[in-house]
Amino acid sequence: MKKNILCLGWCLMFSYALCAPFLSQSGNEVEDWNPFMALGDYRIGHELQFERSNPSTELHRQEYTNMAREHSRLHRARLEREKGKNMLHERFKASEILGPLNEELEYKAHSSSVFSELVQRFVDLFTDAEKMRKLLALCKSAKTQSEGIKPIVRDLQKLVTEHQFEAYLFHRGSRFEYIVFTALEYLQGEDLNVYDRLWTLSILRILQSLLPRGYLEPIRQDPNTGRVCRGGLELFLTEGIDLVKDLSQGRKDSFTPDESVAEALKRVELISNIRNHLQDSQRGHQTPGFIAIHDKLLLTRSLSNGGVVESLALQALQHMNAKDTPDEEIHCLDLILNHLQKFYPAVREIIFSLPSTSKPSQVIQERFKCQAVLQPHIELYLEKGDIDPYIKSLLLPFLGRHSVNLDDVKNLLHSCNVHDSALQDLKVQSHGTDVTKEEQYHRDQDFFIDMMYKVSPYLEGLQDHLDSLVKKGCKPSHFYLTPKTTPHNTDYLSVILFFNKWLIEVFPEL
Repeated sequence: MKKNILCLGWCLMFSYALCAPFLSQSGNEVEDWNPFMALGDYRIGHELQFERSNPSTELHRQEYTNMAREHSRLHRARLEREKGKNMLHERFKASEILGPLNEELEYKAHSSSVFSELVQRFVDLFTDAEKMRKLLALCKSAKTQSEGIKPIVRDLQKLVTEHQFEAYLFHRGSRFEYIVFTALEYLQGEDLNVYDRLWTLSILRILQSLLPRGYLEPIRQDPNTGRVCRGGLELFLTEGIDLVKDLSQGRKDSFTPDESVAEALKRVELISNIRNHLQDSQRGHQTPGFIAIHDKLLLTRSLSNGGVVESLALQALQHMNAKDTPDEEIHCLDLILNHLQKFYPAVREIIFSLPSTSKPSQVIQERFKCQAVLQPHIELYLEKGDIDPYIKSLLLPFLGRHSVNLDDVKNLLHSCNVHDSALQDLKVQSHGTDVTKEEQYHRDQDFFIDMMYKVSPYLEGLQDHLDSLVKKGCKPSHFYLTPKTTPHNTDYLSVILFFNKWLIEVFPEL
């Protein structure tokens, strides 16, 4: 045993003696920075170390230097891509803003068993081809030329024809994920026409049905499980509805979706508008009653099931009648009731069956009666297309309003009167010397005033105001506004005419 230990000691001493010169030499030298070692590519790094220690390969140093630079460039590019991926995910997370107002609400968790996931993967193997066919069909049949759609169509066609849902597509930063996020960002826009919105939702629905797969998970759609983006909420509310069938019907410019689809899209728009209004009001918190109404509107996929819509309408009416309801909540409740009575006849019956003994009930009923009288006439009138742009600008607010009040009508009548007076004082016509356009202006003005007479029974004080301002012409349907005194200031009057000219130039389609 002692002999073995002694032999081992002599071997260690002999080994140290052989290695000492080399160790001291390497310790005294300053080692060059090896970019491959620094970047983590140890295989190439060790090769370069060996080549540098071998004088016979000195001629290849330039080649390895170039390799080092290329490796460094690729590493920087990889970092930039990672940064881009993170920014894309951050933008998406920032769009997930639609959620319950109740901060104490416990979100539900959707869980699935391992067995059900395996079954789903097995089914996907047989349905991928059908999904690819649907995606290509949507791309080829797109009736839109919208700029926001073009990159989605281009990338989608390339994805399906070249990659065909290969496994490497399902990771962060892939073309697949990029298309999903691009579509979701496009849906955030408030000015999309219905056709473009449904086309994008149809694409998203198919892409979402391919997930989870690889490293990608589907986006959150159910607001019961957490905050969602606008596109996610639209997918949730239209689940089970065949959007592709709707797209195949009619042209883009005259496209009318199914009633249930229209309700879902308008409800998302309503929820988004309510959120924006509450933010602008700068009120720190909402009342419990309003929170319950808002969250039911958001979290319930179908309002027509189980008397949900009737219950929601009654809650809204009761909260409007409460003495301590803030003004901004009354405004939002007006929007909600207007949406419900537009799509659900039962709500209309509830509103007009309210006992009219209380003042709040009377006010609510008069608001909706007024709107019910105005909107059909105005919509029908605007359909003819050839309308004076100034008069159209006076009519449009009534289409978007949830209710009409006396001050709104007085302001519009005053604006119309000032416009007439300015034109008369300057002795020019609103459309130059074109007699046809002058006649059109007065004809459209007559229609506007006639609409104000139609709503006067529902707005206390409007009839008296109209009587003092308007006089009948020689024709039964022609009205004259009593001239108002306007400042004899050329600059002031020029502003009135410039506004009318600006409407014509900026909105030639009006």
